[in-house]
Amino acid sequence: MLAYSQYSVGLMQPHIPSIRYTAKYMRTTRHCSTLRPSMCNTNISLGSRSIDSRASASLQRLSPLRYFRRSHVNSPENWKEHSHHNDTAAISAATVLLIRDGADGLETLLLRKNAKITFGGMWVYPGGKVDDDDRIGLQPHDDITAARRAAARETEEETGLKVDIDLMLPFAHWRPPNKVLPRVYLTWFLLAPAPKDCEVTIDDGEILEYAWMSPQGAIDKRNRGEIELAPPTYVSLLDMSQWHTVREAMDAVRQRTPEHYETQFSRVQVQVQSGVPGEENGQAGHGEGLKKDQVVLLWHGDEHFTPFDGVVGARHRMTMGKEWIYQRNI
Repeated sequence: MLAYSQYSVGLMQPHIPSIRYTAKYMRTTRHCSTLRPSMCNTNISLGSRSIDSRASASLQRLSPLRYFRRSHVNSPENWKEHSHHNDTAAISAATVLLIRDGADGLETLLLRKNAKITFGGMWVYPGGKVDDDDRIGLQPHDDITAARRAAARETEEETGLKVDIDLMLPFAHWRPPNKVLPRVYLTWFLLAPAPKDCEVTIDDGEILEYAWMSPQGAIDKRNRGEIELAPPTYVSLLDMSQWHTVREAMDAVRQRTPEHYETQFSRVQVQVQSGVPGEENGQAGHGEGLKKDQVVLLWHGDEHFTPFDGVVGARHRMTMGKEWIYQRNI
């Protein structure tokens, strides 16, 4: 059974060793004694089903290896074939997670964008749109090489750093929710070691600020309201927080299959049984229920992801309240 590590957001997340991601095997349990009282008895209603936050017995009996193989398209070249969307108008993009060994462990480069442009005000990784020139001389479906070229070009424009595209590893691929953003960006996230002895230079126009942060440090800053992050940035930081060195991170990503995140957006009612008199600003006393309307992002494997191909109780989601709570037990 895999060990669990607890993130600052107050959830139990499987600690993934440096093996192929799809070969992960675990049985799921929820240890509510380690969580805040307000999280231990959470009942979430989506659609026609109501489910408890504790994993069901059917999920505990299921091999996540078998479940993952049938619920997620692991081969990147097959993602478009299995997609449920017509992405002819979508914009291809790429971003690179530059990492280095800091004094206290792994660090990654984040940039704060100008509030007047796309994703303005947020802290993001270097990157941008894939241009036609990035595809010159490539096969029609060679999206990875085009993404590497675009990420390298944009990184140099935004930071002055020259990154070797041969060192970039596919980390994940993200598709945003339908009808949430005015434009759909299909974005490759790539992982690469930062160039040694290179100073970051920003233009104070499109990019206003930069910082090297530990993954967990960036997560903590977001949860304290000090910085803004997009959900894909947040989830990738959670993923990176399990590694301590550049070598460990690169070796782990090199051995696994990059995941495809097709985000689905839902607004749900969350009923909290706090068990603490007067909690939640005095609105919920002992034994009383409090219903809240919250945004939940769903990804492959979650029992409410469409199309459903799993078991009741499966979790792969993020609840976006004051704190973002990322849950994954598959």
